[in-house]
Formats: sequence, structure tokens, C-alpha cells
Amino acid sequence: MKLPAERDDPMWARVRAHDVEELWDDSLAPHVAAAYRARLRLLVDLVAELAGPSGRVLDVGCAQGTLGLMLGERGVRVDLLDIRPENIEYARSRYEHGYEERLMIVR
Repeated sequence: MKLPAERDDPMWARVRAHDVEELWDDSLAPHVAAAYRARLRLLVDLVAELAGPSGRVLDVGCAQGTLGLMLGERGVRVDLLDIRPENIEYARSRYEHGYEERLMIVR
């Protein structure tokens, strides 16, 4: 999963700022990053174990898509769903590797 480039779009900038704070720069808000990462690790491990290698997960309200992308990298088929099209676009821009045929992002 990669950090997308900056854009002048205010919505993109807002979502990217959350992404940076939660995953990419511990110095901005260490307590936020630590709590987010701990919760994320727990969820990824739990859902991946329950879904299994041939499982499928629907991530409703996926925001920037972190959970779904991490599950996709583990081989879980994931559908990302969000009411904001810009969140889906942002999540697509973060995709770097994994099982592409098993990662489907829908609106």
C-alpha cells in the first residue's frame, strides 16, 4: 500500500492528511498513530483468520481503504464501499500489490 501524491482537491487533501497522520508520520500525532495501528492489526488478523484464504469481505464506509487493502494483500477478496466517490478514488490510488483479481472496489 502506498501513499498517493498530493492534489489541490480539498477532499483529497483531507483524506490524505488522515492517512499521513495514521500510517506514515508518527511525529504528527503519536497517540493517534499508535491506537490506529493497534486496532488495525487486530482487525486485519481477526478478519483474515475468520475469512480464510477463499473468503470475501465487504468493507462498508471504507474511507481511505486501509483495512480492505491490507486484507487484499493477504489474499482475502474485498469489496470496498463508501458513499463518497473521492474515497474510492483515493483507495484505488493506494493499491500497490496483492491479489489484484481479488480486490474489487465498488461505489
